[in-house]
Amino acid sequence: MKGNKADSTGKFPMVDITVKATIFVTRKTVESTGLLDYRIIDVAGGNRVLRQDRVPGSFTWQNQFGTFRGDERALSDNDKGSFRAEILCPHPAGPVPRTDPSHLRPPRPRSAILL
Repeated sequence: MKGNKADSTGKFPMVDITVKATIFVTRKTVESTGLLDYRIIDVAGGNRVLRQDRVPGSFTWQNQFGTFRGDERALSDNDKGSFRAEILCPHPAGPVPRTDPSHLRPPRPRSAILL
């Protein structure tokens, strides 16, 4: 350490110093809401409505990250953990699972053989 001198035995005495750091945590939030209005129709049965409903929904995404200014020695392990960028997902089961939307696509037309 600059200015620290050895004692008569040649050892450097322990010196207490104060270190400081300021932590800045940023949290970004995106909220979305929607209303799904669906209708299931039996086209083979005369366009009869089999079921219809409105399903409301909402979801909130949060992204949190941190930075600091000062001496890193002043930070605890918990403080250092807040510097990693993380997506905070409020969904109880974790990330929202992706589903295969193939059942929502209309069937492919069959090719015809012309004679």
